[in-house]
Amino acid sequence: MHRWLDQARRAAALAPLRPAEALAAAARAKCLELAGGPSAYCLRHDGPRWGGPLALQRAFGVRARVMGGENLAACADPWRAFQALLASPGHRANILHPEHDAVGVAVLAVPRGVAVCQEFAGGLAPGAGR
Repeated sequence: MHRWLDQARRAAALAPLRPAEALAAAARAKCLELAGGPSAYCLRHDGPRWGGPLALQRAFGVRARVMGGENLAACADPWRAFQALLASPGHRANILHPEHDAVGVAVLAVPRGVAVCQEFAGGLAPGAGR
């Protein structure tokens, strides 16, 4: 998934995204929240446990100049999920946001395929979210 994100960014003449462990932990938590809901396909950015993407990222220690970018998808497989995100204007904007320079990605098997969460930030504070 990370490789596909970077390929899309390179095609748009943007720098690749570096992995950030705190963003990856936030993405894993969000995927688990999605899978634990009434349906593995109940994709809500404002969830019952973590709230919205900004609150989620803060809960995992992310401190950055640009925060709160989040993409969620549920599809038969990771490639289809990525293609669906890239085809959606709002999700594509997160992938190609010029100020995003870090990402955390989680892919979780669910009954009908996979749930995918991508958490984006830009300008991580030194020592925060690494």
